[in-house]
Amino acid sequence: MVIEQDELFLFMKEMTNLLDEYNRCEDEEIKKLIKEDLLSILQIISPNIFQ
Repeated sequence: MVIEQDELFLFMKEMTNLLDEYNRCEDEEIKKLIKEDLLSILQIISPNIFQ
C-alpha cells in the first residue's frame, strides 16, 4: 500500500490532534486509548512513508 502525499498530510494532522488531546487529558484510560490510536496510525504510515 502506497500512501499519497495528501493522505500522509491527513494522517499527520490527525496525529497532531490526538497528541493535543492526549496532552490535555487527565483520564488515564482515555490517554491509553489515544495512545493506541496513535500507534495504529504509525503502523499504517511507517512502512509507507519512504516509498
